[in-house]
Amino acid sequence: MGNTYQTVTLVDAISAIQEYNEEIYGKSGRKNVEIDAEGKALFKSGLGVTEDAIGRQVKWIGKDYGGTANTLASIKLPALIAADIYRVRDVYSRQISALSPLIKKTPRWEEIRTLYRPFEQVLRSPQGKRTWKDWITWATKFWHFLNPEVFPIMDSRARRFYQIRSGSAPGDAYAELLERCRWLLINRQDWLPKLRSADGNHAWSDIKLCDKVAYELGK
Repeated sequence: MGNTYQTVTLVDAISAIQEYNEEIYGKSGRKNVEIDAEGKALFKSGLGVTEDAIGRQVKWIGKDYGGTANTLASIKLPALIAADIYRVRDVYSRQISALSPLIKKTPRWEEIRTLYRPFEQVLRSPQGKRTWKDWITWATKFWHFLNPEVFPIMDSRARRFYQIRSGSAPGDAYAELLERCRWLLINRQDWLPKLRSADGNHAWSDIKLCDKVAYELGK
């Protein structure tokens, strides 16, 4: 077993953050921190005001930020997700902004259940032989950019780092991850100044620092 949220050392956490910052993202030819900065700029004013603006945000998360590895989904679903969010745009934005920072309180899944509803889209292969409907990674990356003090990212690497049971329902899995990320923030508070220093001010929240550690150590 590799490093997990309970066994990671400060030295390994610092090394993971430095590795993340220097690493090239996928086949983009750009560093992770450059892609991060692009996302931060896209979301700098919060949730898009128009349906098209929300669509651009959703599409960027799905395609460019690794929200889904399903190419068909990254083409077909952004418009559907964006349309559902836009219908309740003001409520959606207020709900995300109103949540307490994770270090103070873990949001209940029931509190964010409605935020996930637009991502509950069913996608079928052209031949109709396969069906996909779990877009929780896409959703958590989207939420993270809207409120990085509350939402850690849950992808396959984070699941391994936080020891999330395979086969868990999306809501159950993310509820566990929220609790474990909060445990890390609370029980390793004395690490945070050193992690911020090692990061060189690239991260926009302490949760983002945790995400970097999880991303590298959950490989």
